[in-house]
Amino acid sequence: MQLYSLATPNGVKVTILLEELLEFSITDAEYDAWLVSINDGNQFSSRFVGLNPNSKIPALIDTTNNVRIFESGSILFYPAEKFAAFYPHREQNEPR
Repeated sequence: MQLYSLATPNGVKVTILLEELLEFSITDAEYDAWLVSINDGNQFSSRFVGLNPNSKIPALIDTTNNVRIFESGSILFYPAEKFAAFYPHREQNEPR
């Protein structure tokens, strides 16, 4: 996975989750961190806007299936569901 972020509160949340997954020996949660300097306006570059059209950090790319996720809440759900960790498991027929 590739995480595009900065040490902002929303960026740190995602980093903490990924590090916790790694701490639980979920090696598929390994990620590369890419710095996006919002002070320099890097979030408005065409490359970053291609990852997140909202021009906000963080953004995550799952390179195993080329899925891009943005908005910190969505990013937190994605690896939690993918690796069945830190997310309550529900049977398919179980009511919500």
